[in-house]
Amino acid sequence: MRSNAPDTYELHHQPGWHLVKPIVAGAFCGLVIVLGVVGGAWVVVAGAVACAFGAVLWLRSELDHGVVFRLDAHGLTFPAPLGVIPLTVPWSQVESFVCLPSSDRTHRVGVVAVRAWHDAVGPVTWGAAGSFEARFQERIQERIDREFGAPVAATTAVWRGGARHIRELADVVAHFAPHVPFAHAPHGLCRVRVRR
Repeated sequence: MRSNAPDTYELHHQPGWHLVKPIVAGAFCGLVIVLGVVGGAWVVVAGAVACAFGAVLWLRSELDHGVVFRLDAHGLTFPAPLGVIPLTVPWSQVESFVCLPSSDRTHRVGVVAVRAWHDAVGPVTWGAAGSFEARFQERIQERIDREFGAPVAATTAVWRGGARHIRELADVVAHFAPHVPFAHAPHGLCRVRVRR
């Protein structure tokens, strides 16, 4: 990477304008209008409010550019909910950096940490130990780990991004941790070969 590389790199979600969502929303709004003509004005008003609410939620999810994680010379840090200490995985505890495809054309991006790190940190959950939320998160993490064949659920995050951003991410990882291999499994529209 260039010598003027940043001291800290933040991976952000990239906007993804998918045609399926607006087509479904448009069809729903059309159905509401037809029902309004048949059923009366109150159906039109209720449908318009529901369509507006759905459109706001959809745009918010599509335009979310929140920070997925930060990379620096020390390691990878995931932001945490307010009042919780952010999770950091030092490069010395990383086996590999992974960019794994999910079924919805997003990626699960992060690191595979060594077993000693997992043993020292324990299960990573945001809820109180033994609570319904914590147990639910543990089940989801177990399913993700089984799906990908490695303990990645606690040290990765779901990310929306394109091929150009994956190449950039690979360069940043090579800059901060040249000893860490970058494993990328392409899918769908993201068929890029990452070169080191």
